[in-house]
Parts: sequence; C-alpha cells; structure tokens
Amino acid sequence: MNSIPQLLENVRLGGEEAVDASRTLGLILERERVRRPVGDDGGLSIILDDHWSTRRLNDQELQGIVDDLIEYVRSTERPSAMAVWALTKSYEPRIVPPLINLLYGVMEDHACEHLAYQALIGIINSGPGSENDGDARAAIRDASERGRGEVQETARDYLMAVDRG
Repeated sequence: MNSIPQLLENVRLGGEEAVDASRTLGLILERERVRRPVGDDGGLSIILDDHWSTRRLNDQELQGIVDDLIEYVRSTERPSAMAVWALTKSYEPRIVPPLINLLYGVMEDHACEHLAYQALIGIINSGPGSENDGDARAAIRDASERGRGEVQETARDYLMAVDRG
C-alpha cells in the first residue's frame, strides 16, 4: 500500500486491510497536525513501514484524505470505527457535523458502542470552540444522557471537566 488512493480504497472495502489502512491514514494525518520536537516522530518509525513513516502530506493530500473519509462516514450506514478514528486525527472542525450525525445514528445501539465512542471523541476534540460549538456541545450533552457505557461516561466526564473550568 504505497498510495493514498489505495489506502482509501481499502478503507471502503472493509476487512483487515481496512483496519491497517485506517491506522496508517490516522497516523499520517495526526503527524501533520501535532507538533513534536525535532527528531521525535511519535513512534511512527516503529508502527509504519519506511514509506509511510517518512512520507509527508502536502495540503492537497491532507484535505483529500479528510474529504474522502468524511464521504465514507456520510455514505456508510455503519462505518468502521477505525476509519472514524483516523478521521478524528485531522482535528478539523468540518468533521464535526458528519460525526454528530453518526453519533446520533449509533449512540443507543450497544453493538456500536465503540463506533459511537470514536465519533464522540472526534466531536470533543474538534467541535467546542469551533463554528460547530453549539451543535457539538448539544451532542455531547445528549451522549451524556442517552449514550451507553464508555460513550456516556466519556461525555459526562468531559462536561464535568468543562464545568470545573
């Protein structure tokens, strides 16, 4: 898998290759968004092969990956939780509306708890303080009331931390 289109195609196809492709996409997205000291690659050289551990994304590639993952989340009834995790690594406010829609669609389904959790984490990390602030906060409140297990607990913990300020 040496091309971004191949990775994105593998995400859409599902299966074990989709998990690996999502992991790679999430890690390379995060590398472009998180600033580390010079020489610290965040462990990417251990996790990824040589091609991806050193490959930098240009702005067009970065936006294209985010666009494709957003489209995947919007067009797939039950997207892969790992692909949603990868999307959250972009930390872009524009991911929040599709993640809110996903959260509302799966939040009360016990079988989708991990998927709902990944959507919630993306909302928490990218929504508050953005142009999606109100919708993000409302979704987090709803998750604290109607979510299941880890989703409800995480939303409640977030709201308590915000209230403590």
